[in-house]
Amino acid sequence: EPISPIEIDAHGASVQMRSNPPLKDENRVTYYELLVRDTGELSLCRYERTKGGDRQQITAEITREVLLRLAGDFAAAADE
Repeated sequence: EPISPIEIDAHGASVQMRSNPPLKDENRVTYYELLVRDTGELSLCRYERTKGGDRQQITAEITREVLLRLAGDFAAAADE
């Protein structure tokens, strides 16, 4: 799942990115969310929202390949 910026907060010095597009099926939507702050803090979470339900954090299976793709997406977004 490629990620792209959804919010850049210059004042708060942070970037929020999400899977774009998220994975969807009949009953749920899942996506990664990456938050980067200028303090060096990095947060990577996976979320799921079921039809008619609230967003919940779920277990993310991150392989080396997925991590490298996320890093590439982040670098590309930084160049924009």
